[in-house]
Amino acid sequence: MQSSHITEDLFRKFSRFEQRELQGLLDYSKEAWISGKKGMYVMPDTTAQYIDLDSLGHMESEYGIFVSDAGRDQENIRQAKELSQAMIQNGMPASAVLELLDTENFSGIKDKLRKAEAAQAELEQAQQQAQQQMQQQQMQMQQQQMQAQAQDKDRDRQKDIEIALINAEAKDQNNRLDIDLQKLVQDYDIKLKEIDLKREALDKEGDLEPNGE
Repeated sequence: MQSSHITEDLFRKFSRFEQRELQGLLDYSKEAWISGKKGMYVMPDTTAQYIDLDSLGHMESEYGIFVSDAGRDQENIRQAKELSQAMIQNGMPASAVLELLDTENFSGIKDKLRKAEAAQAELEQAQQQAQQQMQQQQMQMQQQQMQAQAQDKDRDRQKDIEIALINAEAKDQNNRLDIDLQKLVQDYDIKLKEIDLKREALDKEGDLEPNGE
């Protein structure tokens, strides 16, 4: 145990020395590659990557080198990789989780986690916006349906009113026709009575003339 503590301190000091040396090499590269840099390098997964470095952008950039092989960092990496199943269950894409499993430094894992979380947040925001747009479209369709139903009810009400007016007018005309017909019948009866009265008067006059002689 004591030997482990001693060697861990030595590794930590060497990591700091290595960090300073790599930072110095990076600073020297700004002068060495003042005309730019083009080349190819091989990634840990054996894939080839191409570099086309802009000299001005490289000179004006500030880089940070982080080197660590402490046991605590290795434990953090192990715990982060063990969370991969929970990440997939929470909706993180499997490709992002596989990239985490392929990363061997804790800083790289944190950086990829931040990018994956940002992409997930953008996806959730886009889904929320799409859902809100769908809800708005549904509300607009419902309003249009309600307006169409209200217009149909107004047309039906107007039709009922027009039918009622037509029926009332027809009934009024029928009533007037009945009254006129009744008046004609009454006038006819009166005429008949007048004719009967005239006949009776004529009959009486005919009966009186012989007696007068």
